[in-house]
Amino acid sequence: MKDATLSTRIKKLQTLVEQTRELLSETPILAGHHTTLETAVQEVPSLDNQAQDLRARRLEVNRLRREAESKCTDARGRVAGVLIQHFGPQSERLLSYGVAPRPRKLRRKQAAPKPPPPEAAAPGKPA
Repeated sequence: MKDATLSTRIKKLQTLVEQTRELLSETPILAGHHTTLETAVQEVPSLDNQAQDLRARRLEVNRLRREAESKCTDARGRVAGVLIQHFGPQSERLLSYGVAPRPRKLRRKQAAPKPPPPEAAAPGKPA
């Protein structure tokens, strides 16, 4: 029964409840178990509907959350742009608003040119 769908399992259980109803008068020990099974079988469809409703609601809430995150990212970029325009792209004051300033270009000292390597004596040429 593991591989069966929920509707197939419910149909099999309903069949079991209907078939065992005839045996209730012959076997009184079956009555309690039969009642429990019948009640449970009646609960399953409503619980399945609730689960499907919750699943649909979860998907909707996640979609709304992603949209809100997208709006936040867009608005944050716009606010950061205004702050950069107001204070300047390299201003340290941007850090207090959580915006990284544009890195300043560091001028590197030019290294002294390396002297050309001494020519090695080529074979066959006098040094």
